[in-house]
Amino acid sequence: MEASVKLSAKRNYNSRLTALALAGSAALLTGCGDGSEQVAAKNSDAVTERAVSGALARLELSNPSDFPRLDEAVYLSYYELGLQPEFSAPIAVWNHEEQLPVQAIDKDADGSKDGILFTVDVAVDEVLVLRIEQTDAAATNAIKRTQAEISHKVGGEWVEREYQGGSFRNVSTLDVPAEHTDHSYFIRYEGPGVESDLVGYRVYLDWRNGFDIFGKKVREPVLQGVGQDGFDSYHEAADWGMDILKVGSSLGVGGYGYWDGEQTRRVSDVKDWQVDISDNGDLYSAFKIQYRGWQPVEGRQTDLTAVLSMHAGSRLVEVNAKTSEELDNLVAGIVDHAGTDLIVGDMDITGHAYTYIGTYGAQSLDGANLGLGLLVKRKAIRSWPVTTTTGSRS
Repeated sequence: MEASVKLSAKRNYNSRLTALALAGSAALLTGCGDGSEQVAAKNSDAVTERAVSGALARLELSNPSDFPRLDEAVYLSYYELGLQPEFSAPIAVWNHEEQLPVQAIDKDADGSKDGILFTVDVAVDEVLVLRIEQTDAAATNAIKRTQAEISHKVGGEWVEREYQGGSFRNVSTLDVPAEHTDHSYFIRYEGPGVESDLVGYRVYLDWRNGFDIFGKKVREPVLQGVGQDGFDSYHEAADWGMDILKVGSSLGVGGYGYWDGEQTRRVSDVKDWQVDISDNGDLYSAFKIQYRGWQPVEGRQTDLTAVLSMHAGSRLVEVNAKTSEELDNLVAGIVDHAGTDLIVGDMDITGHAYTYIGTYGAQSLDGANLGLGLLVKRKAIRSWPVTTTTGSRS
């Protein structure tokens, strides 16, 4: 059983589905270099900062919430910082005398770094004033808190649809062979994975295209060891955690598909899959899946590209999916197990405000309570879950 949120947005005649992390703290960026007119600026501050060697900007972050913001991710593009697209030098972010860990990331997963990401803690009513500077060396106090990977077997051979023998090897790119299907024993835990220090996710890289969850008991990265000791071992409790979601025939949590007017169709009828690990860093990790020649319904074909990313300190995975051809009825899914409560956020809000659709109850594979949720802008939702004749919610 599943619930789906119908999402639709048009840009350059492409369909786009975006499930975003909850908006962070309010921010004011004061530029110190060329192009600073593109962001909020105070002339006097800009002049002062230009006098500092290597200074790029001053950033003020305030917390308007009535609770502290912990591990808030801040992304600044090179464009916002007045830098050229090919910029590659290290950037330092200073909170008074503390140099924060910073990661250069490829936000749009096009193969080129386009900005920086760092995390901060902001107390209630606190205002942080951060200095952003070009530097000779990055901060050395970073701890690896995120990971993205794809791992497949080498040294064996295909026997019809099953890969026999060999050992797993991590790669940065995988063009999925034509022989591969579900339970082929070729890809470790059956697809790419991404994790933060709190939770992990995986995508079935076959006709099922389900989105699954790895519950974690530890803060350090664990994906590199998952499935090494047995193809299905992660369904049993281990020191690091376990697979905690029963995906079944649904899209899983945050999975995408197509609504044909009567039912949700998974991204199943695909000519070719390709996975690229676009970032595998301390603070931010992401992978990109290209589904070439997807036929959501008979007579329609498109390419679908999806980027899944996570940042340190968050349980949220950001999913950005777009098609090469206009396709109105993209949907995002969430599992709806029996005995769980459906939770719907405020829908009487502006289109640019975020709301949520979620479920809560004893739906973990180990019988524990588990909450699942989708965060989306209100304008992207055409309708929210209703009971259908098939017993699912869509």
